[in-house]
Formats: sequence, C-alpha cells, structure tokens
Amino acid sequence: MNVIRRKTLQAFWERRGNTAAQTPLLEWFKIARKAYWQNFADVQSVRGDADVVHVASGKTAVVFDIGGNKYRLITMIDYVRQTIRVTHVLTHKEYDQDRWKDEL
Repeated sequence: MNVIRRKTLQAFWERRGNTAAQTPLLEWFKIARKAYWQNFADVQSVRGDADVVHVASGKTAVVFDIGGNKYRLITMIDYVRQTIRVTHVLTHKEYDQDRWKDEL
C-alpha cells in the first residue's frame, strides 16, 4: 500500500510531545507499506484493532488503535488504488470528541 501523508504521523509525535507514539506509529507504517489489502477483512486479519467508522460525508474511515489504545490513527483506504491516506492522529480523548468526523 502507498501511505499518503506519512508526515502526519511524525508531526503528531513531534508537535505534541507524544514521543511514546513514535514507535507504534512507525510499526503501523511498516506493516501498512508492505500490505496488499483488498478489503476491510484483509485489514482486520493483519490489524485486529481496526474499525470502520462512518463519517459526516457518508464515506467510511478505517480507524486503528495505536500504542495500546492510547492513540487513534484515522485513515481513508482506497483498496483499488492501493493507497492509505492518513487524515488524523489523535489521543483517545480527542477521538472521543468526534470533531474529526465532520472534517472527512
């Protein structure tokens, strides 16, 4: 898979001082780059922490629990084009506020 906006991952651990997020985010990135996911079932077979979430636009996002459920990685996956667009990296508290759903 081609991961778009990898810099969003780095910005999260640098900007916010969430250095503990660096290792699990980079682990996710390595797995995603090597993956050939054709559907959500493929994603879940590799990352059982993934969930599909419907957002305001009617699209679906794939959300990963990162770092032992401390962080949420929100992505949009295009299985045909084999791309993953990283849209948000949030703390659990930020994720629960659901503001991100209105942005997608």
